[in-house]
Amino acid sequence: MQNVPLKERLGRDTAWFDTHGAPQAPTLLLIHGSTLTRQSWQPQVDMLQDQYRIINPDLLGHGTLADFPFTMVGAIQTLEVAVEMNNIQRMLLVGASLGGHVATLYASLHPEHTAGLLISGASMNFHGLVGGWTRLVGKLMPRLFSPIRLQQTAEQSMRKKWPADIVDGLLKDGLYPAGAFQSFRELPDYDFKTLLQKVQAPALILNGELDRPNRKQEQEFVAAAKRAQIKIIDGAGHACAIEKPDAFNQAVFAFAKQIFN
Repeated sequence: MQNVPLKERLGRDTAWFDTHGAPQAPTLLLIHGSTLTRQSWQPQVDMLQDQYRIINPDLLGHGTLADFPFTMVGAIQTLEVAVEMNNIQRMLLVGASLGGHVATLYASLHPEHTAGLLISGASMNFHGLVGGWTRLVGKLMPRLFSPIRLQQTAEQSMRKKWPADIVDGLLKDGLYPAGAFQSFRELPDYDFKTLLQKVQAPALILNGELDRPNRKQEQEFVAAAKRAQIKIIDGAGHACAIEKPDAFNQAVFAFAKQIFN
């Protein structure tokens, strides 16, 4: 399968996404952050699947699609195939970190399928010095360190931030830092604030209280959007959905009710 073109691979194989909930229920499409996989959404799936149809794909460079390098264009193609294969007409896009940036780009390109957009840890642009540093890290880290060393470093970072049981659960599905560094080389090319201006659907910017980089630009993002609001999760950092799943889930649930009712 490694030599099969992306769209052909996606179209003939359903192992790269999961579906949960009743087919006739309103649809949530959950897009995970870098280094992790679609399985990182399990706390959201457990709470929300009784009332919503949930589809959560792996991004390129991660999980079942790790053999394809991450690109933003490829990520959009992945979502397009997921929408087509699951016959999605309208959906609430929920993206965390890298997934939030992918969701923003998708929503700007496909208003016909976007009923709402929720981005978490994704209200920032990677421009100027930040962008240069991000791109440099994306290029150098895979050259300086072996894949095993990069995975060990990612695991150590997680264990410093999160309880052991959470980290152990994430490790079962694997870590994919190579996919993260591939995304670092592309993120500076995009102006996500300008993309958000093109989104017609209601948007929710959901950030952790302690996520300083994204908090710094969140007001500019909400001002750029046509219809947007901000929700802050107290005591959470960048990975709200993992650090404070109950609060994150309640925010998703409340916003989804606004979108679909």
